[in-house]
Amino acid sequence: MGALLRQLSSSSPDRPINKPVAEEYSVRKRKADEDCSTLRKLTVQDCTRLIIQITEDTPVTILLDALDECEESTRHQLLKALDEIINNGGDITRFVELRVSQLIRQRLLLDGRISPKFRRKIVSTLVEGAQGMFRWVEMSLETLQQIKFERDFKSALGSLPPKLSNLYDMILDQIYQTETHGRDIATKTFKWLLCAQRLLSVRELIAAIPIVYDDDVGFSSNSDAETVGTDGEISGSEKDVTSTNVFEPLPENDIIRLCRNLVIKDAEQDAFRFAHQSVREYLLKRSEYAPLEQHHFATDRCLDVYLAEEFPHHEASMMASQNEIWKSYAQLYWPVHYKY
Repeated sequence: MGALLRQLSSSSPDRPINKPVAEEYSVRKRKADEDCSTLRKLTVQDCTRLIIQITEDTPVTILLDALDECEESTRHQLLKALDEIINNGGDITRFVELRVSQLIRQRLLLDGRISPKFRRKIVSTLVEGAQGMFRWVEMSLETLQQIKFERDFKSALGSLPPKLSNLYDMILDQIYQTETHGRDIATKTFKWLLCAQRLLSVRELIAAIPIVYDDDVGFSSNSDAETVGTDGEISGSEKDVTSTNVFEPLPENDIIRLCRNLVIKDAEQDAFRFAHQSVREYLLKRSEYAPLEQHHFATDRCLDVYLAEEFPHHEASMMASQNEIWKSYAQLYWPVHYKY
């Protein structure tokens, strides 16, 4: 943040320092002289406050490179500071108006059957509740999109929770109440995004969450795979593995749909990622996404590659194409997951 503030303090070496920074220096210099001490360094919060003051009258564009190279222990401070800058510097009213209009045109809010008067009510309610938080607006609209009757919609609009974490609670509840396999796919996606030891490409993540189609049940993820005993015998669902079962990769759009936009596709990196850092922080506070749970699940999927080779009747043996994609990650990182 200090580097950003330094660049924003003056547009060029021959131009004066921006007023907020100059005044901050004067105050700190005077205090240091009075105490016979050195100048107190700026904290992340100080830098954030000054950047917000600078950008009040002069809009700026901030470009960040190599964010993944920042210290992992302090990266969240930078992301939180940038969120604060965006929330204070953006036009939240204009953002809400555009998003609501867009969703109405796409027939994603009450199938587009919303009067101009009700539209204004939706916008004013979201602007007031957002308190400058763009993410809160996005998650509120995600929740409202699931409601199909106007009376229920109005009730939900009037009772939107004030905290972002409460909105995540609502969305996660909706995910958990969906069909069994859809919930399974969403939770596995969350776990991989939390515990993967490197960025997974779209193909790799899809290969890590294969689904099986059969004549009886349609499809399912491989969450109920059999286990291998100490005697080498396969137990569990071996009897259900027949020639009619075929593993297929999951369509990209299904992952985004089932995760209710908590996950998005980064087209530039060709990878899925959380839609916001706050999603990661929220999930890590829940017991079902504790590190032990994440890595136990990851170890099982990595070892599928070896089980498919050693036990031809094992369910994993039918995932040849997915295992081939997944093999390079599994071979390198299964010990990392296993140590948990």
